[in-house]
Amino acid sequence: MDAFEDAVYFRPNASLKVPNSTDNSPLPPLTGVYRFDYLAKLVVICAGAFCSIFSAVIFRRPVMYKNIAAAYLLSVISISDSCYLISAFVLGLERLQCGIALPNGVCQAVLYASHVLRCLCTWLIVSLAFFSYMYISREGRAQKHFRSVHCKVVLAWQGLFAGMAFLHLTWMTGVETGMCFPFFGLYFSALVVMEKIETFIVVILPDVLLCVVCSLSFYICIRRSYFKATTTRQTYIPNASEIRPFHLQEGDREEAASQQQDRSPLSGEDAIFHLKIPVAVCSLHFVLSLPQHVIQIRIIVLQLMYGDFEYSPSTEENYLHDVFHVVSLTKFAMNCIMYSLLSATFRANVKALLLPSRCWRPFTTMTNAIETPSVADESVGTRTTVLAPEADNADTQSAVEDS
Repeated sequence: MDAFEDAVYFRPNASLKVPNSTDNSPLPPLTGVYRFDYLAKLVVICAGAFCSIFSAVIFRRPVMYKNIAAAYLLSVISISDSCYLISAFVLGLERLQCGIALPNGVCQAVLYASHVLRCLCTWLIVSLAFFSYMYISREGRAQKHFRSVHCKVVLAWQGLFAGMAFLHLTWMTGVETGMCFPFFGLYFSALVVMEKIETFIVVILPDVLLCVVCSLSFYICIRRSYFKATTTRQTYIPNASEIRPFHLQEGDREEAASQQQDRSPLSGEDAIFHLKIPVAVCSLHFVLSLPQHVIQIRIIVLQLMYGDFEYSPSTEENYLHDVFHVVSLTKFAMNCIMYSLLSATFRANVKALLLPSRCWRPFTTMTNAIETPSVADESVGTRTTVLAPEADNADTQSAVEDS
């Protein structure tokens, strides 16, 4: 179900939230607590859209986009989230009946885009979880396979799948009757089946995959201590009897280097963007969406057991679903806060974007870091940032001499 989709309430067997006082439109006007619920959703959606757009701008900066392999996927997730929230906001304004009416054609396009983007956002989170798991479980080998071109291929296939899965929403809407939502009154049988398929594709399967992949990632992190900033390594010095010929020593050194690379933990910003941020974002998405998904799955299961015409969600279930829906929408704004708390590079780019350098660091230039290619792995395009604290002293000294 979409951010503002009340399709379950407009079925013939379901009781409406409020009495239908209009004869021309099947949508009842929102009053009282239900109008407040929609206004709360609009406020949360506006905050989430702003944070998603801001995160996308930060991740698309050259310093982040070119130097960090995971920044491309995070930027795509932020862009998809912002587009989905904008489409949901437009549908919410139309649902509030505040003088905004979408014309025929635009309504179908916005409704179709909201469902496609919701599916795409969900599966991009699953892709991020798999990306992080493969990166930490097969480090040294997985780095050669996860590049921006592979992320683009995955994004293209997921977008094609989401676009094909929701084609029915382009013509099963009740625009002619004044309802910019799937029209269950005319396409009841088909939409009920498609709703159950959508619940499996967008709710059940992603939640199961996220639970499994995040659990495996946490297990690997705890077992190998990937979250530690420094690790202690034991060195082995062979005695004279174990010294082998030179050509064998060369092969042994290469094998030992490859094994050490496979065992070496991620550190620094590489660990933050390929391990901590993906695990935190995926876990946050799973935890905040789980209560709403549980209620939605329970309704679907009871309808399968008793029949779509026999079971009707109670008022308490509808109210809890709305409350947990508002809670789940907060994850879009929480992502930006998570990026700022975990990554010093993200905070530095926020400062560089919002504040001119001469305002918050006098006698410095816009960039206070020298980027040099990393000697560890140049195939992914990752770079290490070497801070230059002497730059401030040099600039200050030159300013004093000029005066």
